[in-house]
Amino acid sequence: MRSHAALQPNIVALRHRLEVTDAPNVLCLEDTDGDGKADIRKVLVTGFAFTNPQHTVDNLQGDRGSFSAI
Repeated sequence: MRSHAALQPNIVALRHRLEVTDAPNVLCLEDTDGDGKADIRKVLVTGFAFTNPQHTVDNLQGDRGSFSAI
Protein backbone atom coordinates (compact mmCIF):
# COMPACT_ATOMS: atom_id res chain seq x y z
CA MET A 1 0.00 0.00 0.00
CA ARG A 2 1.15 3.53 -0.61
CA SER A 3 2.39 5.54 2.34
CA HIS A 4 0.34 8.63 1.43
CA ALA A 5 -2.63 9.71 -0.65
CA ALA A 6 -3.75 13.16 -1.85
CA LEU A 7 -7.24 12.74 -0.37
CA GLN A 8 -8.68 10.07 1.88
CA PRO A 9 -8.78 6.89 -0.21
CA ASN A 10 -11.65 4.46 -0.51
CA ILE A 11 -10.59 0.81 -0.48
CA VAL A 12 -12.39 -2.31 -1.67
CA ALA A 13 -10.83 -5.72 -0.97
CA LEU A 14 -11.45 -8.27 -3.73
CA ARG A 15 -9.92 -11.74 -3.39
CA HIS A 16 -6.17 -11.16 -3.94
CA ARG A 17 -6.18 -7.45 -4.65
CA LEU A 18 -7.33 -4.02 -3.49
CA GLU A 19 -9.09 -1.41 -5.60
CA VAL A 20 -8.29 2.03 -4.23
CA THR A 21 -9.39 5.57 -5.03
CA ASP A 22 -6.40 7.88 -5.07
CA ALA A 23 -7.55 10.85 -7.13
CA PRO A 24 -7.11 11.38 -9.98
CA ASN A 25 -6.90 7.57 -10.28
CA VAL A 26 -8.67 4.38 -9.32
CA LEU A 27 -5.92 1.81 -8.72
CA CYS A 28 -5.70 -1.96 -8.54
CA LEU A 29 -3.00 -3.11 -6.09
CA GLU A 30 -1.90 -6.75 -5.90
CA ASP A 31 0.49 -8.53 -3.54
CA THR A 32 1.85 -11.46 -5.54
CA ASP A 33 4.53 -12.71 -3.13
CA GLY A 34 2.70 -12.48 0.23
CA ASP A 35 4.95 -9.88 1.86
CA GLY A 36 2.07 -7.46 2.51
CA LYS A 37 3.24 -4.90 -0.07
CA ALA A 38 1.75 -4.23 -3.49
CA ASP A 39 3.92 -5.78 -6.21
CA ILE A 40 1.58 -4.83 -9.06
CA ARG A 41 0.02 -1.38 -9.37
CA LYS A 42 -2.40 -0.79 -12.24
CA VAL A 43 -4.31 2.39 -13.01
CA LEU A 44 -7.85 1.24 -13.82
CA VAL A 45 -9.39 4.68 -14.46
CA THR A 46 -7.93 8.18 -14.36
CA GLY A 47 -9.11 11.76 -14.73
CA PHE A 48 -11.09 12.36 -11.53
CA ALA A 49 -10.84 15.75 -9.82
CA PHE A 50 -8.47 15.95 -6.86
CA THR A 51 -8.42 19.67 -6.04
CA ASN A 52 -11.82 19.74 -4.31
CA PRO A 53 -12.89 16.86 -2.04
CA GLN A 54 -16.54 17.44 -3.02
CA HIS A 55 -15.79 16.70 -6.68
CA THR A 56 -13.60 13.63 -6.43
CA VAL A 57 -14.09 9.89 -6.76
CA ASP A 58 -15.23 7.96 -3.71
CA ASN A 59 -17.57 5.20 -2.56
CA LEU A 60 -16.23 2.30 -4.61
CA GLN A 61 -18.57 -0.67 -4.65
CA GLY A 62 -16.78 -3.83 -5.75
CA ASP A 63 -18.42 -7.04 -6.93
CA ARG A 64 -16.44 -9.95 -8.44
CA GLY A 65 -13.81 -7.91 -10.22
CA SER A 66 -15.84 -4.91 -11.32
CA PHE A 67 -16.43 -1.58 -9.66
CA SER A 68 -18.57 1.50 -9.90
CA ALA A 69 -17.43 4.90 -8.69
CA ILE A 70 -20.39 6.83 -7.33
